Amino acid sequence: MRLALALTGCVSMMSLATAANAQAGSLVETGNRQAPANADATGSANEIIVTASKQGEQTLQKSPLAIQAFSGEALALKGVKDNGELIALIPGAAPLEQVGSLLRAYSLRGSGAGGAVGDPLIGYYLDDAPFAIPNIGFAPPVRFLDLDRIEVLRGPQGTLYGQGSMGGTIIYHTRDPNLRRAEAQFDTNLSTTREAGGLNYGIAGAVSVPIVKDTLALRVSGGYDHRAGYVDVYSGAAYWGAAGQGCQLHQQQRRPRDIAVETL
Repeated sequence: MRLALALTGCVSMMSLATAANAQAGSLVETGNRQAPANADATGSANEIIVTASKQGEQTLQKSPLAIQAFSGEALALKGVKDNGELIALIPGAAPLEQVGSLLRAYSLRGSGAGGAVGDPLIGYYLDDAPFAIPNIGFAPPVRFLDLDRIEVLRGPQGTLYGQGSMGGTIIYHTRDPNLRRAEAQFDTNLSTTREAGGLNYGIAGAVSVPIVKDTLALRVSGGYDHRAGYVDVYSGAAYWGAAGQGCQLHQQQRRPRDIAVETL
């Protein structure tokens, strides 16, 4: 009996040691961080940098928060262009009310399911600036063309982001201007709505221009959207549909000692 217990203990210890060695072999040290073994030599191929903890830049794996992050490139590959398509990628998130084609409300893990009217339970931020409409919990109508990443924090997040983030927080990070070279991005869309009076169309673009190389750059983005109108029941009045446009200015200046000054 003792011999059988001893053999079982040895086999268990050998299995644990083998599993530990296999797990250690699947990671590759890159400086002070660990990256998957299939990452490139710089170790940044599969890493997403987040700043939601307000403790500076951290990799997504090392952030001590219940957080999900999407890079702008990943969203573009999936064809995600608005909040409605983004919510479908977030576990526990659901759409609620919608006013027109721009203003929409959502819930995270059931928080905010009571509707968009009243104190919001989900906080929305554009970079470091909160987006809020008094007593209404609509999400900002952001153009995803000019986004660097989106960070989704599951609530409650009242300690870092205040009372309006009991259900969670969604942070939209815009792209920084390129300090070295000029670049531009454009996007167009065309669609139809059944029984509508015309076509839906939109155009968006972003331009980044370095003013003083490695020191000062400027990025401007904007767009225009048109949604054709339709009426199912009411007659006798013309309905012209909906249109929306917006423009954003983002300036970045790099001062001595690598201090970046940003103006939005």
